[in-house]
This record gives sequence, structure tokens and C-alpha cells, in this order.
Amino acid sequence: LLVECDFRRPVLASRFGVESEPGLSDYLAGEAQPRDVLRSVDVHGREAVDVLPLIPAGGSVFQPAEMIGSDRFASFVEQTTGVYDIVIFDSAPILPVGDTLELMPRVDAVLLCVRLRQTTRDQALAAQHAMQHLPSRPTGLVVTGLQRGSDDDYYGYYSYAPERGAAAHAG
Repeated sequence: LLVECDFRRPVLASRFGVESEPGLSDYLAGEAQPRDVLRSVDVHGREAVDVLPLIPAGGSVFQPAEMIGSDRFASFVEQTTGVYDIVIFDSAPILPVGDTLELMPRVDAVLLCVRLRQTTRDQALAAQHAMQHLPSRPTGLVVTGLQRGSDDDYYGYYSYAPERGAAAHAG
């Protein structure tokens, strides 16, 4: 299940070609039922078509951080993670607003996305620092904005497996 929690700049409904309302904000405000906010999107893979369950952000929200910090949202997280094997909460950027910091303690893992040539080193370090103030959890990093065929994507084809018994060195 893909849940859009970026109430400030929602984009998933338009990207997937589904109605934006009612959505998560409408459900959290008590104005919609779960069946009203759930969409199904056909996703074409290499060998098959699959269905992606999606909940768009919905209508505009006056106080997004408070909505994500609400008991109703906590209950929503508990319910969805009990029904779906994997639930991805797509959230606002971590630094400019507090919405994502409200969300992070409620999830099992974090995947931080940074855009090549747009996210600065200082911003990445500030995000890391902000996350250090939250309970520890598995964290991954995705670099977006790579252009196929450019010098940047060279490393996507490179991998290194250390010899057995060798120590890894990050440096």
C-alpha cells in the first residue's frame, strides 16, 4: 500500500491518474470511510501487470503535522500495517516542515531520498542530525535525479563484494 502523507504538495493522484479526493486527509478528518479513499492502480512490470493499492493525500489540510501526530492517524497506521504486508508512507521533505518528524516514530524503517545536484551536503547532514533525535530504526538512502547514460549512472553498474574474511572499509 502506498499512502501519500505529503499534504502540502500532493502529487501522487496526478502522477497515477486517479482522483485526489477523498483521500487520507478526508479520512483523518472523519469525512470519508476507508473504502472511499483507497484506489487501485495498474502497475506494469517487466513481465506482468500488478495492482498497487494507493491512498492519495486528499483535500487541503490546515495543520498537517498535527493531523499526522493525531491518535486517528496512529490508529490508521496500525490498521493498514495489520492488513498489508508493506505500507509505504510518502511524506514531505524532512527539513522544511515537521510533518515527517511526526510520522517517523510510527514506522518500522525510513527511506531517505536525496536529489542529485539539488540536495546539498549540508541538507543531507541536517536530515541525518534530525533523525538522530528520533528512535533508531533501519534507514536507507535513495539518490534520485540520475540520468540514464550520463556519467552519474556509472556507479549503478558497479558493485563490490569483499573477499571472504576481508573487512569492509568506508572512507
